[in-house]
Amino acid sequence: MVAGLIATYVHEIIVTVIIAVGGSVLMYPFKLIRREFADAKAALEAVHEELVQQRQNCLTTIQNNGVEQNKLLTKAVDVLEAMHLDQRELLGKLDK
Repeated sequence: MVAGLIATYVHEIIVTVIIAVGGSVLMYPFKLIRREFADAKAALEAVHEELVQQRQNCLTTIQNNGVEQNKLLTKAVDVLEAMHLDQRELLGKLDK
């Protein structure tokens, strides 16, 4: 009885197997493309995170160096003012 039932539906079983295998073969490129797209997107997100981190590090460094540069410029201006005053005194003594 089971053999007779299977023999009755052999055509449908074969068609179902062919459709399943054909569908898998047709879907493989789409699955591959989807996987590659996901990998590329993940790589792009990693690059984005690294660039954001580098930008933050750069801005922090520039900000810290800016404070230090202001201190050094203030010292340089003080030295130049002192030199100017010394030069004025020297010229005043030479004129007399």
